[in-house]
Amino acid sequence: MLIKRLDEVNDPLIMGYKAYNISKIDNTLKDYGYLIPESLIITTEVFDECVLEEGIDTEKFKSKYLNEIYNVIVQNFGNKKLVVRSSSTFEDTPIYSMSGVYDSFLNVDTKEKLYKAIIKCYKSIFKKEVTDMIMYTKKRQSQAKMAILIQEMIPNITTAGVCFTKNPVTNKDEYIIEYAESGVNVVSGRGEVKREIIDKKKPSGKGLDGVLEMSQILSNKFNMPLDIEWGIANNQLYCFQCRPIISCNVSPPIIKEEIPCYKGIPVSPGIAFGKLSIDRFDSVTLLNNFDDFFRNIKKINAALLTEGGILSHQANLLRENNIPAVLISDKGIDLKKYNSSFFVINGFTGEVFIYEEVSAKQKSELFNYFIDYLKINPQVQNKYCIDRIESINQKEAVYMGIDEQFIKEQIAQLNFNSYKTRQRIYNCDLIENNLMGSDSFDCIRIQDDINVRIQFKKILINDDDFREELQTVLFFENITEAKSFLRRIGLEITQEQYRDITVYLNENIKLNFIQWPNSPVYLGIEFSEYHKFFDLVKSIDGLTEPQALTGGQIFEKLDLNRIFTK
Repeated sequence: MLIKRLDEVNDPLIMGYKAYNISKIDNTLKDYGYLIPESLIITTEVFDECVLEEGIDTEKFKSKYLNEIYNVIVQNFGNKKLVVRSSSTFEDTPIYSMSGVYDSFLNVDTKEKLYKAIIKCYKSIFKKEVTDMIMYTKKRQSQAKMAILIQEMIPNITTAGVCFTKNPVTNKDEYIIEYAESGVNVVSGRGEVKREIIDKKKPSGKGLDGVLEMSQILSNKFNMPLDIEWGIANNQLYCFQCRPIISCNVSPPIIKEEIPCYKGIPVSPGIAFGKLSIDRFDSVTLLNNFDDFFRNIKKINAALLTEGGILSHQANLLRENNIPAVLISDKGIDLKKYNSSFFVINGFTGEVFIYEEVSAKQKSELFNYFIDYLKINPQVQNKYCIDRIESINQKEAVYMGIDEQFIKEQIAQLNFNSYKTRQRIYNCDLIENNLMGSDSFDCIRIQDDINVRIQFKKILINDDDFREELQTVLFFENITEAKSFLRRIGLEITQEQYRDITVYLNENIKLNFIQWPNSPVYLGIEFSEYHKFFDLVKSIDGLTEPQALTGGQIFEKLDLNRIFTK
């Protein structure tokens, strides 16, 4: 028989993890007076028999299995209304919850409704958002199987909610309980919910003592923090579901000064930078369109929520995908006013910073805060397809009007390696992007030659006719990923061109003979120690005094604006 009681199966690959987790707690809870709804499981063997390459053989299911399944259900449940729930082999696991991604159905009370609900549960395994998330977890779609959990629809529920036995944002050892008159409000992320945060060392349940006791019993049994869905009907407490809590393992950087901000409730830890997007899923998204949330989760850089709680299905997936999020009142901030403005979201503290409301110095501080967050969290670098991040601080002397051939002949006699490259440059116009003030980066650009890198560069001119370049450099595998990163943080490429470079280098010094199209060659000498630089230039005739030029000044001298195209 392919429809069984929970105590007749003990394999998550046969019953799916949702049913498997519930089967482990039935007898334990009964000993304490708590219940799970009466349940049956349609095993994954039925799915295996009916699955096609990209769908379900509905006629085979209807002719071969539906009558048997319906008869067993009627024998066990009579005329009670049912809940038909997905129980995939990929959901509610210790690695990934997939919460809310698969379909489930309430108030099923006829054979035809049962048939449609089961088929829709099966078909939900092929939804694009599901297959995208499965790929994200580095599993294969072909490994996914679906069991169906059939449960009694408990009538007369007066209160329902979710309890986390550990804070999923801060990892503090405390209970978080969110509840409402309908538990659907809590997990759906819609509507108002009540929230209690309870210190385990000072267990004041505030009328939720049964929920706390049941949660502690289950947490002890599984020996891990749990996400528990519960409900109360006729003074009886039920457990509808339990699964491991999947927490973000990310670290916050240190912000050096107080910066004006709006304060909300942290939902998913992390730091994000980008433009607020209200009308579409992009960059920093105002997340009020839950219908398309799962389909677009990979496009979201950060999320602002204006309703719901921190224990909803959406909140779980934001945390599992390392997407910083904050719950903020739309009464405290007119978000529509700031559509397409740059934001920094702090999902560790609930702080929301709006760029146009802070000083140039504070803009620099906030952007560096985001970059520092990337530096110390390799898994976040992976999300953005960043290979590595380096800080490069170097000095440079610039020489204009040189005799290129004469100087190259002298350098050829020295101990230098050399190569030629054509470098394509993609610039972000900081003024046009309204990104930084004068106390921040002088330029943001992609350089594409022997490797692809984004430079966040600040140029300082000192009194010795040298310039110092303070760079944070993000390396990427290809130009597509570098451009994608800039788009995700809301930056637009405004200029594009190439230049030819002949490079001479040893372990101490790098000489770059740079030529833009139809422009004279100039020389930039990069070095870290002054004495090695002076030793070099003493051995080269034809070098006049170096010039301390910013990139903009070099553009002016060579009239480079004429060659850049938008």
